[in-house]
Amino acid sequence: MAPVAPADYGSVAFYPAAAAAAAAQAQPNLPPAPIVAQNLRDHSLEEMNLNVLRRYVPTIQSYIAMAHNATLFTWNLSSETGGWEETGVKGPFFVCIQEQRLSPTGHLVPRACVFLLNRSSPENAVFDLATIAQCELTEVQQPMGEVSKGQPLGELLKGKLLSAVTDSGEGLGFFIDLEKAQETWDAFSTMWHSVRVAGQG
Repeated sequence: MAPVAPADYGSVAFYPAAAAAAAAQAQPNLPPAPIVAQNLRDHSLEEMNLNVLRRYVPTIQSYIAMAHNATLFTWNLSSETGGWEETGVKGPFFVCIQEQRLSPTGHLVPRACVFLLNRSSPENAVFDLATIAQCELTEVQQPMGEVSKGQPLGELLKGKLLSAVTDSGEGLGFFIDLEKAQETWDAFSTMWHSVRVAGQG
């Protein structure tokens, strides 16, 4: 049982009419409880996510976008069929802002990365956005590859492909759920452009 507060004999609690008027006047100034609860939940979830991300990459300061479901593919031309191959890394996908680094000329340079937190193993995928040479978001019109059960990917998932090519020529594909694909891409492309321009300056 919650502790009982000491009585306040000067309070309007002993005057029903005054209490009702005071309550009616104060009520509009109070935010709806569901919104407050939602904000608290969102804040707690964000802090929890950041704690997990920083455990692997301590330089992460915040994240500006998150897709709940993403799958990492790599582009493989050496196999018989070629094309996209699933890596087995799948889970929530974060676009992260990192601590700035000091350039050789003494200027602070922005840094950002994408972090795919693997649900099935501790082998996560982290990519420095400064190393991405090209990127785009495309609709997936046909299966990209075969998954473990032998069913085409297109029959199992609905989403968009955020594809990227690194400076070393590695092809990366992040298959992202439709609900968050555009929002994630907007954050990705904005941060990518920012760090690439800063790195070339």
